[in-house]
Amino acid sequence: MAQRQRRQNHENHTWLLIMLAQLYQQVDRMPYKPPVTLGISALCLVAHLQPSAVALVSLDYSEHAICLAPAPIIAGGGDALLRLVGSAFVHGSDSHVYYNIASFIFKGVQLEQAMGPQLYAMLVGTMLLLSHGLVVLVAWIATFFGYTGWYNSCAIGFSAVIFSLKFILTQNGGEGAVWGVRMPNAYVTWAELVLIQVISPHSSFLGHLCGICAGAMYVYLWPIATVMLA
Repeated sequence: MAQRQRRQNHENHTWLLIMLAQLYQQVDRMPYKPPVTLGISALCLVAHLQPSAVALVSLDYSEHAICLAPAPIIAGGGDALLRLVGSAFVHGSDSHVYYNIASFIFKGVQLEQAMGPQLYAMLVGTMLLLSHGLVVLVAWIATFFGYTGWYNSCAIGFSAVIFSLKFILTQNGGEGAVWGVRMPNAYVTWAELVLIQVISPHSSFLGHLCGICAGAMYVYLWPIATVMLA
């Protein structure tokens, strides 16, 4: 998830198409082709390469009109739901959409194969609504402490959901690596949160953090709720 920036749809997308061709080869070699993950990835690509397609759900298809912006959402505008959900599928540049799609595919294939497409689709939808809802909630609470930066922010991208899925995947013990540095899996997502903010200061720290929190709520609270409702 990135803070709103001028979308680079004036590009000829040559770099993106080359990278997507390489990504396709890797996906083609996968023994399991995750339909939900690939479908969502395709949706992100269509929204990026053909932004006028967003006009099917919004008369104004600029990222400013569809980004995750807490202020207009809390104000209760007619576009609140579109901002809450649609902002995840809009990206600011070729590199933004490619790296999000690549990361999502390699995380999604593991969860979708384990859970099955139906349950996995429900998980992704829940993580999207929960992580973005937390962004709006935390931004609103921050205003009571005199900080309005998050409240007036405008973010786009699928990375909040990606962070939530990564947190879920790394809770099975073992070790992982961040830029070649080995560490327990439990710390990998947190290390990436800090690293991405260092190398890309314009990325949405709050969005990524809320994605992790959404994943944590699924990991730690969902089993309790299941027992209580049984």
